[in-house]
Amino acid sequence: MNSVIQRTAFLLLLFVFQSSCASAPKQVPSAQKSFLWSVRSETATVYLLGSIHVAKPELYPLHPNVEAAFDQSDTLVVEINPEEFDRSRLQSLFMQYGTYPQTETLDRKISKETYTLVEQKFQQAGMAMEPFSRFKPWVLAVMLQSVELQRLGFDKRYGIDDHFIAQARGKKQITAFETVEYQVGLFDSFSDRLQELFLRYTLSDLNLLADQMESIMKGWRAGDGGAIEELIFRSIKDEPELKPVYEKLIDERNLHMASDIEAFLKTEHRYFVVVGAGHLVGPGSIVDLLRKKGYVVEQM
Repeated sequence: MNSVIQRTAFLLLLFVFQSSCASAPKQVPSAQKSFLWSVRSETATVYLLGSIHVAKPELYPLHPNVEAAFDQSDTLVVEINPEEFDRSRLQSLFMQYGTYPQTETLDRKISKETYTLVEQKFQQAGMAMEPFSRFKPWVLAVMLQSVELQRLGFDKRYGIDDHFIAQARGKKQITAFETVEYQVGLFDSFSDRLQELFLRYTLSDLNLLADQMESIMKGWRAGDGGAIEELIFRSIKDEPELKPVYEKLIDERNLHMASDIEAFLKTEHRYFVVVGAGHLVGPGSIVDLLRKKGYVVEQM
């Protein structure tokens, strides 16, 4: 079981959502908008870049505005500090948050219909269900999505976060908004019903994942916030009962991150902030919250 937990932990938290064959770089039109915003105060500048956590090589090279903003910044801010990704610690966290006690198993916590769907997806992925019988629904949802993304050729090595973390090491300060334990705890805070609903929706969407991810990459390259908003938040329109999940994973975290960014703007530094693209689009986004606070937030 330990090796299963380790593998799942890295699929989920490295994130989550791994092709060694790079395509020829494409030229990026410099006049085109990027998925980058700037916020300025009298003393500081914060650049906000929406991230695709796992991607393909053809996402690169990035827009010149993006690389220039990073070069001009002295601090990189990401969701989770990369130094937190320790195998033994992740294993411990997933034993604590992601599995049921010895006396409980998944088939007793979710409906028979949902359990049958999960078994079918494991069979299709060529994986045995038994080693995962004590994992909670949210873990299985994210894990199955991770496996499918790997199959489609999406790799964390080409994610925006890793791209800039690799460049920043030894050259810039790296700090983070959150901890691994905080993010894992968010998922585990969902009720049994919400966890099952989240799992069922994820299972029903797996066959659409290839088109969705390609559309997200296309929208990201074009700096099209509206397209990204529609793609990411479509599930709330399809399944309104999922709204509490998004409120906790997106809305509440936006409030905390926007507050931290306000603190950055009171310093005399330049910050390059990389967070999931969904945190920068739509009502209640970090961009929206800062504008409502009176800051001028400009897309670059």
